[in-house]
Amino acid sequence: MGNWIARLYRWFRSPRRFLKFLVAFIVASVVFHWTADYDPDFGITNLSLSIEASVASAGMLLMLEAIMERLFEYLREWRASQERDARERRQMLEAVLAATEAVRELVQDHIDTLRRMG
Repeated sequence: MGNWIARLYRWFRSPRRFLKFLVAFIVASVVFHWTADYDPDFGITNLSLSIEASVASAGMLLMLEAIMERLFEYLREWRASQERDARERRQMLEAVLAATEAVRELVQDHIDTLRRMG
């Protein structure tokens, strides 16, 4: 049930739509204040705007929390892939080192053989 409320609120809070509503609300409050003595100390207007700001802040914090969780998950996966890559590079370097050592021993054997022959 709350999902449709969240969708409606996100639709309403799109920047253009919300800015239009906010300007209309403030203009209407000021006009009614001057013409009909509505909200003489602007308390209702202030309270309405404060409540909306609080709701918006909470919504932004929820979105930020979701974004941060996705970011942390991505970073965990990236770190794991980097660790896998490091292990693979280490294994390749060990294989290259072993092959190089084998070639060095082979060359040394050939040198020793040539020295004995000559």
